[in-house]
Amino acid sequence: MKVNYFHQYESNNYYHIYNHACGDKNLFIDHLDYLDFMAKFQKYFSYVFDIYAYCLMPNHFHFLVKVKVEDNIKGKIIKEPDSVAKENYLSGSSELNAFIEDQYRRFFSAYSIKYNKKHKTSGQLFLNRHKRIILNPEYRLKYMLCYIHHNPIHHKFRRKYGEWTYCSYQEYLASNENYISKLN
Repeated sequence: MKVNYFHQYESNNYYHIYNHACGDKNLFIDHLDYLDFMAKFQKYFSYVFDIYAYCLMPNHFHFLVKVKVEDNIKGKIIKEPDSVAKENYLSGSSELNAFIEDQYRRFFSAYSIKYNKKHKTSGQLFLNRHKRIILNPEYRLKYMLCYIHHNPIHHKFRRKYGEWTYCSYQEYLASNENYISKLN
């Protein structure tokens, strides 16, 4: 069975979202790159997704998110017309998926421009399309939560859970919730 890596975004569904740097590039070179990436992710998606897990690796990233209810998304979008996709979505002439796709385009572009300027590089940083797989059964959510938090061990960046700074594992265990929501 062939896997569909490009499911349509739909309100109130869970997704595993991930992408990779082009070629042998890294997405993150220093600590500030990781922080900037998360800040930009929050800027573009905080009103669209609830984040349940994330892991930022030097050359790729993973997120486990749930798309918020569409009325909540529309209610939180800043009404300033800063993109045609936003205007079309708010007016009802385009669907949620088109709006989220455009947010990713804007997010990747904003991060890449700052990254290229800071590190004196040029060219494309991310693969063209980010992958996302819809997660329906509850057991898949728990599996994906473990999979994402295991990534630094799998790629041999760390030997134990919780040792990788750029992962939601410690946040998940803590009582405070910085970026993430928690699965019940």
